Amino acid sequence: MADFERIFEENRGFIYKYLFKMCRNHTLAEELTQETFFRAYMNISNLKKEDKASLWLCSIAKNTYFAFYNEQKKLEPLENSVDAESPFDTVDILENKELAQKAFSVLHSLEEPYKEVFMLSVFAADGNEVVSLGGRENFMSEANQKLLRKADIVVTNPPFSMFKEYVDNLIENKKQFLILGNITAITYKNIFSYISSDKMWCGYGFNMMTVFRTPGFRESIASNRSFVKFKGYNPDEGYRKVSGITWFTNLSTSKRNDFYEFTKMYNPEDYYRYDNYDAIDVPRVKDIPYDYEGVMGVPVTFLEVYNPEQFELVGTGKGKQGKSMGIGKNYRGRHDLTYTDKYGKNHCPFGRILIRMKR
Repeated sequence: MADFERIFEENRGFIYKYLFKMCRNHTLAEELTQETFFRAYMNISNLKKEDKASLWLCSIAKNTYFAFYNEQKKLEPLENSVDAESPFDTVDILENKELAQKAFSVLHSLEEPYKEVFMLSVFAADGNEVVSLGGRENFMSEANQKLLRKADIVVTNPPFSMFKEYVDNLIENKKQFLILGNITAITYKNIFSYISSDKMWCGYGFNMMTVFRTPGFRESIASNRSFVKFKGYNPDEGYRKVSGITWFTNLSTSKRNDFYEFTKMYNPEDYYRYDNYDAIDVPRVKDIPYDYEGVMGVPVTFLEVYNPEQFELVGTGKGKQGKSMGIGKNYRGRHDLTYTDKYGKNHCPFGRILIRMKR
């Protein structure tokens, strides 16, 4: 299985420049880059040779751009204004999944330049102050850092291509936050480290199918258009469906204290054991055996039900992170978790997190 984080790091700048040369628009290039890597993540099993990753990503990026371009030709100019007034209270967002999804739509409905930068919510004793930043400054600019230092809670949708750096900045400044990100971020080394050390976790609204607005974009896939309409938006006005979106936070949530009851008992015949690490593979979260005391490899969606009092996060089962925790080389010569099925076929299960149940 390809090391997606490494592929992302090595190619994100190149893919952004490649798309910018085609569209000549920094904001659009950023959006298309995010879409490209999300499509790549969802189809990573199609990458047969990692040394061809750049060409493979260029192909995805080109298809992503032309899908956008073909729809763009059909569009009439859109209005430049959008109602971005938000009625949501941060506590309500945390406590209500439906509000979390609505909040996502509000954040993504903002026109540039507000969407490219971030919004800081400053919660004071006498009321709430929301500061929207203008201009096209990077979040590391002195003006934005000054506002960050004043903020008590940060609520935003940072650029996915800079998600790791953005979270590092929040942690370094010891800020509370509620931010949107792609589910793929869970496998990044620094993000997983923050989650395993209880510095951040997944909030309400996990792996959501959501709607956001990209000016000039027209959703073309019939099922996606139906989804956008179902959510109350017009797919002909730049609103589009996007998958795999998750709220990340370090604010207290009640679900982190929930102990989940698993009903399946361990039976060696029901679970494959990895060839290169002492652990079993659990393909579905609901199939976690409640009586198994060893290490288990589970899908990243496990983090939706993760309770640090119930489970220990051991590590991630791929690439350099896998090597550092003792995962041996597999049949591809990589340190990715691998098992052999009863027919003798090798498998590298996608996106595994290694966990152990606490007693």
